[in-house]
Amino acid sequence: MIHPNTHFHLNKPISVHETGHRIPAKLRKNLCKRRLRREVLSDLTNPQVIWVKGWLFATGALMSAGLLCWEHPSLRVVGLLAVCVWCSCRFYYFAFSVVERHVDSDYHFRGIGSFAQYVLRRWAR
Repeated sequence: MIHPNTHFHLNKPISVHETGHRIPAKLRKNLCKRRLRREVLSDLTNPQVIWVKGWLFATGALMSAGLLCWEHPSLRVVGLLAVCVWCSCRFYYFAFSVVERHVDSDYHFRGIGSFAQYVLRRWAR
């Protein structure tokens, strides 16, 4: 059986020689998908791509906020939207920075999902 932590490369085929036994076609297809996903979704390291990703998020946020305010043009909607965005940003900062630096130095932020798991485990104690 192939160990789940085995690292594959896109240019290296999965074969009988690699594993010592024949791999069923369905399993081989799934392994190829996982290998591709691991290669494509790896950590971003190119600063230009990181900047483009950041500006795409900003553009999406501004467009959706603009469309919401255009559809419901009132100061109340604009104010509530501003408070929602501000509170969301502060919560995200709290989740990735404040908890890691000031509350629990053993916790390392890996995303909102990991933070939710951390909170649920902490409350279960």
